[in-house]
Amino acid sequence: MKVIFLQDVRGKGKRGDIKEVPDGYAQNFLIKQGKAKAATPTAMSQLKRSTKS
Repeated sequence: MKVIFLQDVRGKGKRGDIKEVPDGYAQNFLIKQGKAKAATPTAMSQLKRSTKS
């Protein structure tokens, strides 16, 4: 599953990174803990807009 990191996660990614991680890890840890969100087309366009300004 592709996710966008909302916080730095040691050994996995930094805030703003877009990475492919195992589905279970994404759903059960990263998303549940608020450390990442699914990299949907909407989320990707929001990230691009926020990094542009």
